[in-house]
Amino acid sequence: MLDVVAELRELVRDSRSGEYVCVSGEEEAHVFLQRGRVAWAADTRHPYAFSRFLKERGGVPEARLTEVIEECGKLHSPIGEKLIEHGLATSEMVHRALKHQVALAMETLVALANPRAVFLVRRFREYRIDLTFELVTFFPTQPLHVADLEAVETPAVLLSRLSRLVPELSWAQVLKGKEVIERAFSGEVEGKVPDALVDIMEGQRLDVTIIRSSSGALVGVGIPGASGTSLWCEVGCGAALGGAVARIWTLLGLSSLTPPPQREPSPPLTVGEQSLAVEVALECLLKEPALLGVFAGESPSSLCGATRHDAITSVAQQRWELLSMAPGTSPRVGTLASGLWCLGTRIKDTSESLWVVAEGRMPQGLLWAQLPSLERSLERHATRSSPSMA
Repeated sequence: MLDVVAELRELVRDSRSGEYVCVSGEEEAHVFLQRGRVAWAADTRHPYAFSRFLKERGGVPEARLTEVIEECGKLHSPIGEKLIEHGLATSEMVHRALKHQVALAMETLVALANPRAVFLVRRFREYRIDLTFELVTFFPTQPLHVADLEAVETPAVLLSRLSRLVPELSWAQVLKGKEVIERAFSGEVEGKVPDALVDIMEGQRLDVTIIRSSSGALVGVGIPGASGTSLWCEVGCGAALGGAVARIWTLLGLSSLTPPPQREPSPPLTVGEQSLAVEVALECLLKEPALLGVFAGESPSSLCGATRHDAITSVAQQRWELLSMAPGTSPRVGTLASGLWCLGTRIKDTSESLWVVAEGRMPQGLLWAQLPSLERSLERHATRSSPSMA
């Protein structure tokens, strides 16, 4: 099997200049070398990445960018250098845009199935050395941690991989704090992550945040090893959420989310005054050992239910605010932190909310199914006894 990276490294060692062309079916990737340094790269999957980066991140007007591209086509001169010459972009911005473009092309290069490759010796106009790159920038000799965001413009590569792994995505963003540092979207409208949601995720040190509604699910995942950096995406309502989230974890290498070893479940303790919520919660915990707490109430301080540990109640209380950010009449929210899932929903036709806390090992599909199942149990108990939960 062709090792394209090994071939590139050999060309770099020999300080070659020219174009490395890699083809697989209708897909192509081209890498241009200048005396062993990467001067440019392009691929069929991201034909406009360089110009889009300059327009969206550098503020270069589209009309002026088009003029420069046409001018460079006639003069056979580098577009980036001409933009700097005209004062339309700084050297730093052009460098970042080039790195973004090259990183995506390299990602395509190594992803091509059964490729054929050829190196063409070419003479082209000299590129400024500070606007070229060492190959090791994109293919380190040691494995690069995905959170090393500045090394290879990883957000772009990350979203490129994500789009292939999770085709159900409507849009995706990588945030540094509250600033969007990379984006990708398939539809006409790109979503926005509420600042308050980012604050909650960072403040409560949540590994995963999920807000579900009838239109789909907003998923946020903290990138390990990169403080304050997170990946957010919207998955369509018809998608299998559990599978999508699992593929995101695989992409990020989230071994830190591996749940702790299973322990013998503790006997449940009641929370609050005796009520239908307590009765249903006790029944649920006795049936499912991986559940740690089930609660219902109109406010964090009025929760009633059952738990295996006193501290579990505070997990649901802390997540309460998330429901206020969820759209629709029957929203559901979920978080994963410190190996514990916490899910919540508004109970239909009431002012109360229902919460479930479970061990991280519990399968997502089974866990999300607990919410409607518990609602139905509450309705059945209410029908037999009282219309009021509490």
